[in-house]
Amino acid sequence: NEVRLATTFILRFIASLRLFIACTLLLQFHFVFAMLLFFRSLMSHLGSRISL
Repeated sequence: NEVRLATTFILRFIASLRLFIACTLLLQFHFVFAMLLFFRSLMSHLGSRISL
C-alpha cells in the first residue's frame, strides 16, 4: 500500500516536472524570439541612422 502510494506520488511528481520543463522551454523560446526581434529592429534602426 505504501509502495503504491509512493509510486503514484513519484509518477505525479514526474508529470508535473515534465509540465514545468515544457512551460519553461516555451517561455525561454518566446524570450529568445522577442530578443531576436528586438535585436533585428535595433540593428535596422542603427543601419538607417548610419546611412543617414
